[in-house]
Amino acid sequence: MSDRFRRTPAAPIFLLIALDTASIVTGVLASYWIRFFSGKIPLLLAVPPLEWYTRALGIITGVFLLALHSEQLYNMDRPRSASEECGAVFWGVTKAVFALMALTFLAREFSYSRATLILAWGLITGFLIIERLLFGRFFSAWKNARGQVRRVLLVGQNPAAGRILQQLQNNPRWGYRLIGRVETESAKPASGTGLRSLGSLAHIPEILQQHQVTDLLLLDPLLPREQIGSIVLACEKEMVSFRMLPDIIGMMTIPLSVEQWTGLPLLGIKMPPLDDPWNRFQKRVMDITVSLIALVILLPLLILIALAVRFESNGPVFYRQERLGQDGKIFRILKFRTMRANAEAATGPVWAQQNDPRRTALGGFLRRTNLDELPQLWNVLSGEMSLVGPRPERPHFVNQFKEEIPRYMARHRIKSGITGWAQIHGLRGDTSIEERTRYDLYYAERWSLTLDLLIMARSLGAVKNAY
Repeated sequence: MSDRFRRTPAAPIFLLIALDTASIVTGVLASYWIRFFSGKIPLLLAVPPLEWYTRALGIITGVFLLALHSEQLYNMDRPRSASEECGAVFWGVTKAVFALMALTFLAREFSYSRATLILAWGLITGFLIIERLLFGRFFSAWKNARGQVRRVLLVGQNPAAGRILQQLQNNPRWGYRLIGRVETESAKPASGTGLRSLGSLAHIPEILQQHQVTDLLLLDPLLPREQIGSIVLACEKEMVSFRMLPDIIGMMTIPLSVEQWTGLPLLGIKMPPLDDPWNRFQKRVMDITVSLIALVILLPLLILIALAVRFESNGPVFYRQERLGQDGKIFRILKFRTMRANAEAATGPVWAQQNDPRRTALGGFLRRTNLDELPQLWNVLSGEMSLVGPRPERPHFVNQFKEEIPRYMARHRIKSGITGWAQIHGLRGDTSIEERTRYDLYYAERWSLTLDLLIMARSLGAVKNAY
């Protein structure tokens, strides 16, 4: 599960944003030169200082990036043809230019040239299209070199499905590989598709595991809701993206998202806000800023605690333990050691309990005050965790909970956190996993920076069930 390709990493997205920024800035400066210095356009007034435009580059670039974001141009996990990409770029640039034209009426100190904006409209559109087509080739080669291919399972059949099938097979650069199909009673796939049958609906949970499926496309909207619900739960359990061709009747009964695949609308379970690259960027900036400042300010306290742990009992100062984080990736969480060395040698993985006899005297104090969690600021700074999110659990317990608790694995779509919505409500330690999961999903589906700040503020006094 940990090595399965889920979504595009942050680095290529940030690289694309940087390239878009360069294209936008180049387009603005080139438009200024053409308008005022090329000699192609008559000058009716004095040439405005270049400083007027360079000072506004930050705002101009921000408006363009937001407009491109509104066209889903930073969703790099969605298959899009070259013509669709060009169309989305055109409409994104058009939105930005109209927004900037409206903003120029608010600038009272001087008047920006409307002709420069119109030139920028064409130049930036051209620069972005060329840059993105070249980047698409690079990104495809990068994914193939790393073996990061999304494995797609088709369930059922639909007359429109041939288009999806053909487009995905003819465009390997998108990074999608069709691995097979599952037949349904109401819609058996047509022959000649070239896809092997992997089993029936009853075999979907096993198929998802055995074939490392990342995306399931349900092409038979006539399946009973009970069966669709079972498929959705199986996908959430294995952290597989679920999409289906829409059934107009009843399509509004559950929270769904609609996205275009090769021009066809597909319904999917509504993704959490942190699937949005811009939201992930904001959260990551806050994580880096707060964790770095906290590590600097708390350094004397960290050193004091480390010395106390070292001299109180034999064993390492820090305790490293495998936990399951975002997208099922395993990482090693860092804490101050609060129990005697090799505390689980005889018992194996067990929950910490109130008045746990394995704790040291200092360890009990550190757990009650949450000070043992401070080293996790390093996990946050390194990108393995976030300041706020579901608490990461040990793989041993995750394998147990995902079989017993519906939607348990859905909490792993976002980064784990030092604190979270469940923790500030006392749901930690040996408490109800079902209740904790509901709180974690509530947070994931309603994330905002404001909610993160609220949780961090309330965490300062959240010591209930800290043992």
